[in-house]
Amino acid sequence: MLGLIDLMAMEIKTHLGHYKNYITGDWENDLNIYKLSKKFDSDKVDLLLHALANSTSTSCYVVNADEDVKIEAIHPSRPSVVPVREIFVAKIGQHYDAIVDDKPRALSLQNKLDGRNRAAFPQDPQHAP
Repeated sequence: MLGLIDLMAMEIKTHLGHYKNYITGDWENDLNIYKLSKKFDSDKVDLLLHALANSTSTSCYVVNADEDVKIEAIHPSRPSVVPVREIFVAKIGQHYDAIVDDKPRALSLQNKLDGRNRAAFPQDPQHAP
């Protein structure tokens, strides 16, 4: 089964002409090293964010909160790709973490329970016993 990094590598390979100005050296080997060791390489990770945006039709917002909060928007850059979703990533130092809103999952679980176990949502006064 292919992982997300594999999907992004296929995006770069398939559209090499689009990415060639941003690639230096043996990018495939560097990507495999990154995949195995998770050793940060800003050039490769930055390239992957662009490949992610293009391969998944996603606008990626990188929130950098080291000193001042800065938000960098990475939109799909291939002409045929239109963004249909958004993701948010926090960059802290040289590490990226996804920013996930857990409310949709809680609401989904709430709907599945259909009121049978309202104690599962004590933070929500509407569902207090």
